[in-house]
Amino acid sequence: MPAAAAAAAAVVAVVPQHLRRITGIHITPTSRGSAVVVTALPGLGKLFGGAGRNKDRQKRAKYTAAAEELLQLLTTQQASQQAANARANDLVEVLLTCEGLPFQEQLLGPGPWLVFFTKGSPQLWKATFSAGKLLNASNAASQDLDPGSRAVVNRAEYFGRRLYVTASGTYEPLDDDASSLPAAIQANISSGLLHVLGLDIPLPIKGTGQFEVVWLDTNLRVFRSSGAVSVQIRQQYLADAGLIG
Repeated sequence: MPAAAAAAAAVVAVVPQHLRRITGIHITPTSRGSAVVVTALPGLGKLFGGAGRNKDRQKRAKYTAAAEELLQLLTTQQASQQAANARANDLVEVLLTCEGLPFQEQLLGPGPWLVFFTKGSPQLWKATFSAGKLLNASNAASQDLDPGSRAVVNRAEYFGRRLYVTASGTYEPLDDDASSLPAAIQANISSGLLHVLGLDIPLPIKGTGQFEVVWLDTNLRVFRSSGAVSVQIRQQYLADAGLIG
């Protein structure tokens, strides 16, 4: 066997059998009878493709773990609220770096999601919520996006269910082919109502706003808009867990 062929055979011999199958490395007799040929490597795509998929799984696992911890943190009693808020802020910062994971619009609905954590400059409905909170600590703010009709309803309580405001309209992804996070969304608010003691009083609320869906799973979502961030939890999850009536 020529020296070059012998060297090639020696290299191939130390490659594990499973890697030979993946990469396509094997020894082939030539027309000269005893030479060794290391063929082209058609399986390298599988090898590196698997590495890429593993990286995606690791990335998803990182953000999923942060989302699950944040969900538990926001829905259970904490010994130190200050420490809980600091940890929640850290977890939100992790989720804000999420990029490239799939955006599944159908997870935006059905039903309202309650606002549990906010940071940054107030958004329209958040400002209303904050003002109402001074009157009654049980007030809530929520957003309801229906992926089927792409309708949106924002709600902010001033005095619980006895006095609250809703702003209604539609939403649409800014990219028709939006398939990954973060996903840019435009909301078009066309009407508003003041609900007080069973009466519905029209309000001149109209406008257009944009926000990004930076994290979205079955129970937790994070929206970002003009420097403001809101973390919302699906109302049905809270009801099923016995956290709300």
